[in-house]
Order: sequence, then structure tokens, then C-alpha cells
Amino acid sequence: MKLEQIVADTLKVDISEINDETSPQTCGNWTSLKHILLIKQISKIFGINISVAEIKNLRNVGAIKQFLKDKGVFNE
Repeated sequence: MKLEQIVADTLKVDISEINDETSPQTCGNWTSLKHILLIKQISKIFGINISVAEIKNLRNVGAIKQFLKDKGVFNE
């Protein structure tokens, strides 16, 4: 499943609204609760554990992509 689809499904927005710059500041549906749900979904789908320190750095879709690439679980 594409990361953009995971984000769109979790935030309940159209996938066309999702790009690397999508963040809580650019998407009104990206609340603190939705952020936790998004992290939980990403952790489950990609089979990784994400620490609190790592969560703090996942501020937009681009940062999430880079994080997943660094973990070796994501290829565009």
C-alpha cells in the first residue's frame, strides 16, 4: 500500500490532497489524535516499532517517507 493512501485513509481526505509537504499545518484533518492513529497504522503496515523520539521528527509526509527509507522498509 502506498504511503499516500495510508495517510489519506487515516486522515479521511482524498489522496490527491497528499504530497510530501502535507503536515498538520497544511491539512486541517491532521489532528494530534489522527497523528497517533497514523503512526500506529504505519507501524502496523510496515512492521516496525517507532519510538517517541522518532515520532517527534515525523512532521510531514516527506519526513515519514525518509524515515521509512532509513528503516529499509519503503521504496517509492
